[in-house]
Amino acid sequence: MKRPFLVLMVAALAGSPLLAAAQPAPGAGGDGMGPPPAVRAKLESISAQAKADGYAALSPAHRAAVQAIVAKVTAGSLDPHSAGEQIDALLTPDESQAVLAVATKSRAEMRVAFGGSAPPPPDGGPPPAGPPPADGPPPGGPPPGAHEHRKPTAGGFLMRVSLTPEQMRALRAARPPSP
Repeated sequence: MKRPFLVLMVAALAGSPLLAAAQPAPGAGGDGMGPPPAVRAKLESISAQAKADGYAALSPAHRAAVQAIVAKVTAGSLDPHSAGEQIDALLTPDESQAVLAVATKSRAEMRVAFGGSAPPPPDGGPPPAGPPPADGPPPGGPPPGAHEHRKPTAGGFLMRVSLTPEQMRALRAARPPSP
């Protein structure tokens, strides 16, 4: 009785590395670490269109200036937040308004791609979350100790659509840890 059990245990232990190697890579869609491939493809398509539409809303001179700022970010000589602020300062009010309209449209399309049918939250903020606890944050606000939600800006949106996911991960990895 002990021998078959021992053989079964040895076989299970020997086979477990093979089972682990057969698992899909993180973010491959089948592991719960990211959207399924069809949804991912739709999101990439929406993002590419948003980038094209966002840049099309700019004058040729501003388009070139934004691309130069993005190049500084990818080279590591400028952080993305400061770059977004520089872009915001560069754009005309009409350009900013047009880019923000593109951002709102792409957020709505992404929400639909993820299967959400809820209306977008007001002012681009988080959705309302019911009454606050007596000593808690206001509804829809960040939990204590979290970063405050920033209002979307044209510069921030253009930075987001201009960087690939790989570039964003590399920038986050290179960022010094916060205190």
